[in-house]
Amino acid sequence: MFKRRTTLQGIGLLMVYFFALVSFSQKTVGAEPRTLRVGLTNSPPFVMISDHKFTGIIIDLWSYISKELHLPYQFVIMGTNLDDNIKALADGNIDLLLGPVAINYSRAMKVSFTRPYAINKTGIVISQVKTSLFRVFFNLFMHVFSWTVLLAILVVVIYAHAFWYLERGKENSIPMVYPQGVIRIFWACLLRADGSLRATSTSGKCFQFFWMSFNAIIFSILYAAMVTTFHLYFGDVSNFHSLEDFKGKKIIAIEGSISFVSAENAGIRVTPVKNRELAMKKLLAGKADGFVDSTALALVYMQEHQLTEQLMFAPYVVKVNLIAFALPKGSSLAQPFNRLLALLDENGTIKRVCQYYFKNEASTYCF
Repeated sequence: MFKRRTTLQGIGLLMVYFFALVSFSQKTVGAEPRTLRVGLTNSPPFVMISDHKFTGIIIDLWSYISKELHLPYQFVIMGTNLDDNIKALADGNIDLLLGPVAINYSRAMKVSFTRPYAINKTGIVISQVKTSLFRVFFNLFMHVFSWTVLLAILVVVIYAHAFWYLERGKENSIPMVYPQGVIRIFWACLLRADGSLRATSTSGKCFQFFWMSFNAIIFSILYAAMVTTFHLYFGDVSNFHSLEDFKGKKIIAIEGSISFVSAENAGIRVTPVKNRELAMKKLLAGKADGFVDSTALALVYMQEHQLTEQLMFAPYVVKVNLIAFALPKGSSLAQPFNRLLALLDENGTIKRVCQYYFKNEASTYCF
């Protein structure tokens, strides 16, 4: 009887211990999910999703971090609107957000960010400023050569009359008859054969000096025009160098993106569009003058769709933002994430990953 009672007590104690262990495990799991729900924002080359295969700069970094911290996880594919994804993270629908999440004040009020690992430049995509060689020379003639030539002819006519009036009868090479004398001087000046027309009077010498100075000015203008012409043809010249250049232009940006917010904060009036594909189509069709976007994401899109010959970046940079992992407020993962990101930065892993995806542009976007 005693043994039976002892056995029952032992079984009872084991059951109490078992339920306590289960209860403790549930509480521990509740504090930090056993399987992390990792939200993904598809934005090449940071995150690339194809046929349920996940690649990209952030995926490679996350793979290393999750292995080091022994974190089980499952990916949750999110939409392309990062602000909506930030809200989902703040509401507890996901436990971590991976994507080119730029840090700004409004987002930092809702979630926490890790140590930044990349740079996000907000720039402006515009159409290539190139034209045909024929059109370049046509515009050059219409806008530069035409008035220069007319001005030169007018001045030569005035000079020929003045020089004939002052030097007639004093220089044997100048006919005394008005028409022949003026025409002789006129053609001598145009053909630059006026070396034999040497003034003898003080007034004539002054006019001749004026003509030599004028020649130097005219040829300097023509030379500058030629240099500008070839620069226009062989180089990329943009009309967007400062905020003043955006006035009266139709500028678009993806609604809800950090680029849209950065453009508005910079004082640029932007029209929202749904996605990058639609924005590029509007730009190519001439329905927009510029597209404000992340230069890293826009560059990859342009390369993938072979648009680098049609589109380019304006020299004006709207804003430079930092990119990081987004975590819920007060997450215990922040400290180990920062430690590992610092290690990956110091040992050159982040740089090598960026070079693999960005090639020669790695130094522009990653630490």
